[in-house]
Amino acid sequence: MVIHTEGEPGAPVVLLLHPMLFSGEQMAAAVGRRLPGSHYLIFPDQGGHGEDQGEFISPEQEALELHRWLTGQRIEEIRLLCAASLGGVTAMELMKLGGLRFHSVHMDGVPLGKQDGIQSQLALTGFLRIHKKAQKDPSSAVGMISRLYGEELGRTMAQQLGALSQDSVRRILKACLSGCAVPLDEERVGRLTFEWGEKDPSLGKAKPVAEKLYPRARILIRPGLNHCEYLGRKPGAYAKELVPELEE
Repeated sequence: MVIHTEGEPGAPVVLLLHPMLFSGEQMAAAVGRRLPGSHYLIFPDQGGHGEDQGEFISPEQEALELHRWLTGQRIEEIRLLCAASLGGVTAMELMKLGGLRFHSVHMDGVPLGKQDGIQSQLALTGFLRIHKKAQKDPSSAVGMISRLYGEELGRTMAQQLGALSQDSVRRILKACLSGCAVPLDEERVGRLTFEWGEKDPSLGKAKPVAEKLYPRARILIRPGLNHCEYLGRKPGAYAKELVPELEE
């Protein structure tokens, strides 16, 4: 993990955890820098992404590294944690650890529920096939990704896919297909929002888990959209909707 920061350390903390094939910088550009007011932005690159040239090992390891850094910086309160997809899996592990309070948590496309064995294997096999092609020629994946997130993101995400090792891809998919829901301490986790696109493949398993484990959470379904598509296509509107979650 490579941790990037921006702003004054004494300002309210906004922690941004990116999805697979994004980077911390892309989350800062899409969300963090669009938020009004002064904040201390923290936007890590998870293993194998952005400036981190290593392997993705597990969300547990990513969370431990981030927790160690946060406590080393004497950060105890996060005003807003915004986490998408893989970032949400890491966020769940982070919130299990002690010593941190979260004023607001916004989770986008987070795969809370475990996928069935056959579905999981089909998803893994299909994605590994796409990854193998992208390693040889990243442009082979641009069209597929662009259909969801637009041409600009399609190019950068395809490059990132080709740069990941097969082991990292396997570990990321395992983390995202295994279900990541954990009990949350209401004394340390304040406002809680989950959102999914209506066409998100993880929605069917995730939404019932959210309703059962987190009954006080706000659940938002984006009509007609796929996995993290609103974040990718309309970052300005996405960031604007986060503003109320920053308020005291």
